Amino acid sequence: MFKQQAPSIFRDFSVTLNEEDFLGRANYIELPKLKKKTEEVRYAGDLSPTKEFMGYEALVTKISFPVMVKRAYQFFAIDGKTAIITARGGYRAEGSTPETCRVVIGGKFEEIDPGKWQAGEKNEFIVTVDTRILSVTYGGEPVINIDADNGVYTVGGVVDSNIGMRKAIGAI
Repeated sequence: MFKQQAPSIFRDFSVTLNEEDFLGRANYIELPKLKKKTEEVRYAGDLSPTKEFMGYEALVTKISFPVMVKRAYQFFAIDGKTAIITARGGYRAEGSTPETCRVVIGGKFEEIDPGKWQAGEKNEFIVTVDTRILSVTYGGEPVINIDADNGVYTVGGVVDSNIGMRKAIGAI
């Protein structure tokens, strides 16, 4: 008789901003979406167009806090520091040992939304990060490693999918 394994479900998370712990002081983190940038092309003899890969869309991270984060303004300044954000999520299937998903994000804050102040209501302080570095490890296994400034894209087990292009243009 086949016994189906219960799926691992996201249970909890923590966030640090340049090593300052925001455990219990962050509402959520919206991790960057990975999206390919494509252009539709149709060559002679093609019956229908195809989409050509042109790179990746910008990576954007959002973090929501229930309180004002004064340090956030240091990362927003014109010559602001690069923020290093580490998020750790816990996944666990019923009756099993939790697994860690660790996400490291590097970038500069491109937007700070200090929210709406209203008596008796919860405030939401949201920062938006122009994400230049994204590293995801799940259960100790690397899943994604993107360093946009240096053209490094290791995604889904494909080791540095951009290395050929970097060699062709003399970047390495």
